Amino acid sequence: MQAAVLGLGNISTRHRRNIKYLWPQCKVYAAPTQSRALDSPPSNCDRYFCSSKELPVGELDFVVIATPATRHLELAIPFIEAGVPVLIEKPLTSSVSELKKFESYIKATGSDVYVAYCLRFLSLFKEAKEIIEQGKLGDILYVSCCVGQFLPDWRPGSDYRNSVSAQASLGGGVLLELSHEVDYLQELFGALRVQWADIHNTGSLDIDAEDCANVVFSSELAPHISLHLDFLQKTPSRLLTVVGTEASMCWDLMQKHLTVNRRNKLPEVIDEKYDDGNQMYKDMLSSFVDKSHPARTRLADFNSASSTIKTIEQIKQFWGAN
Repeated sequence: MQAAVLGLGNISTRHRRNIKYLWPQCKVYAAPTQSRALDSPPSNCDRYFCSSKELPVGELDFVVIATPATRHLELAIPFIEAGVPVLIEKPLTSSVSELKKFESYIKATGSDVYVAYCLRFLSLFKEAKEIIEQGKLGDILYVSCCVGQFLPDWRPGSDYRNSVSAQASLGGGVLLELSHEVDYLQELFGALRVQWADIHNTGSLDIDAEDCANVVFSSELAPHISLHLDFLQKTPSRLLTVVGTEASMCWDLMQKHLTVNRRNKLPEVIDEKYDDGNQMYKDMLSSFVDKSHPARTRLADFNSASSTIKTIEQIKQFWGAN
């Protein structure tokens, strides 16, 4: 087996390490976003190529693209044209305008293209989805989803202002960087319809992308869904609350448990099966590479990832409107 990982950031390091863990005999190649020579190869790398154009595309079994979103389409095209399965770090791309180009290449080749929305591989995501689908909460009355993480704490030892997350030109900002929430909300409640949004840059982080967003959606399953995203909270928070006519459910992703509350009954608490935060990445990779993997249906395919980008584009239309 031969695989390539594009990009040299933290997430590409994780992917190379996980590939070597899952398939020790796999030859792992690394390449940068832009042509760049290194004094020594990255970790868990059998060979380093100074440019993705030098990679033996036709010999690869799969490729992982872990680069700024603005480069995803450009870098993915050679692999899609060659029929190489591609796993793209979220989001699929940074703009709706590129989706048709992506789609045309995929239709012409039939290549497998998936997007790395890893939260789908947490055991509690599966639990939450089953609870909702089985109607255990009754009719859904409203949903509240909130994620906040202080951007300067994301990558200790480096200037956060130089990161992809902080730069609008590279696809940064809370809407794309924290698009996991948009992805899993549509997976749990169906297609999202944007009703209202307030997007702004507080100026407190000295970045040029939005650092805070509040959005209201509706969907077929849920008449009111509120979403809050920010780069500002000093203590990381990630919560999903669903209130129904029969019960309510709260999924705390930071504390790793899900609680179902019913009237006059003791709360039902379900813990995350994986204490290792890396397990969801390994399960995602395994599902991507192995078509018979039982969790393969959890992968975010092109259509699902496209829907997320289109929804974010609709949200951005509210920028400066409030």
